[in-house]
Amino acid sequence: MTFVRFNDNDMIVQLPSMDTAQCEVDEPYAPTYQISTKKAKKELGIEFTPLEVSVRGTVETFREKKIVNF
Repeated sequence: MTFVRFNDNDMIVQLPSMDTAQCEVDEPYAPTYQISTKKAKKELGIEFTPLEVSVRGTVETFREKKIVNF
């Protein structure tokens, strides 16, 4: 499962952690990997489409092409 968190107009994607059942200690080991888009925005001038806009556009396209009926 992928978690998406928005912070200061920057999208951070948190990838799934390792299986905690294999830990040797009582406390679960849950590393978090984060990907930031700040460098791409700053150095390449890339503008990312917000997730809500992308999903809405996809659903509208599916409705137009009658792929979904809701």
